[in-house]
Amino acid sequence: MELNIVGCGHLGQTLATLWQNKATFTIGQVLNRGTSSAQRAVDWIGAGRVCDSPTELTPADIWLIATPDGAIAEAAALLAELDLNWHQSTVLHCSGAHSAALLQPLAQRGAKCAAVHPIHSFANPEASLQKLAGCYCTAEGDPAALHTLKPAFEQLGLHWLTIKAAQKSVYHAASVFACNYLTTLLAAAEQCLKATDIGDSAEHPLPVLMPLIQQTLANIEQLGPQRSLSGPIKRGDSELVAAQAKALAATDPDLGKLYLGLAEATLALAHLPADKNQQLRLALDNLRR
Repeated sequence: MELNIVGCGHLGQTLATLWQNKATFTIGQVLNRGTSSAQRAVDWIGAGRVCDSPTELTPADIWLIATPDGAIAEAAALLAELDLNWHQSTVLHCSGAHSAALLQPLAQRGAKCAAVHPIHSFANPEASLQKLAGCYCTAEGDPAALHTLKPAFEQLGLHWLTIKAAQKSVYHAASVFACNYLTTLLAAAEQCLKATDIGDSAEHPLPVLMPLIQQTLANIEQLGPQRSLSGPIKRGDSELVAAQAKALAATDPDLGKLYLGLAEATLALAHLPADKNQQLRLALDNLRR
């Protein structure tokens, strides 16, 4: 089957390259907002044909709309205006936050539409080529589209899960916590180190914490978040929590606010005895005043 790609960035390039290498699909046309970026994508994939304009698009069995989330509906509407027979085509987007309903203009033209979201960060496409296998993906949409797409994603070593469209916002928030907000937390940790003599010795001092980060992730994988929790809140050490919050607030008020917010969330996870829980909650309340 032939695959056309609209909006071929990191995700589109990674999936297309892997499908090309496994002979799952033949890569057809690649349409980006600019011809030069489409050419770079084709060169990176090692297959495909640059399409200069939407009017030059020709039929394909599979269409991947891999634009940013905010442009998916626009791309679907644009494709639906083309004089093509969509009844033989399967169209998918890969947004984790939005459902296949964004492709409704194409569904109305007869296309079988679905949304398939790989739970993976595509920030580094070279690394993604090696590490995508073993990840999970979630899918919803037209059953016929899912029937066509499931083996294609499974050929890449992805574990296939289905989800209800109405649950996607909450589901995607899990990815945001695990990826985006984890990145924010580690940036805050790096900022703390940079405020010390340790941070003066390296442009990026975070490697100092990497063994701790990796061990924490390994513990969470084996034990789950609650049993992996350690540190001052787990011990009910309200004096240390207060001292750290004050020191951070003096260093950077935003860091102090972030620390307090996370401390409160961690207190709920810690399940401390009532007396220690109350001491910590009073300490946090006093620090917020």
